[in-house]
Amino acid sequence: MRKNKVIVVQNINVTVSEENFDDYICITDIVNAKKTERSGE
Repeated sequence: MRKNKVIVVQNINVTVSEENFDDYICITDIVNAKKTERSGE
């Protein structure tokens, strides 16, 4: 069964997926946050 949750890391929402006792972070969330941060500079 696949479970998703969101954690906040340095004010960035990052999705964490759990599948078969392993955890995976969504690096796309981090990249998108950094793009948004840079476009605001």
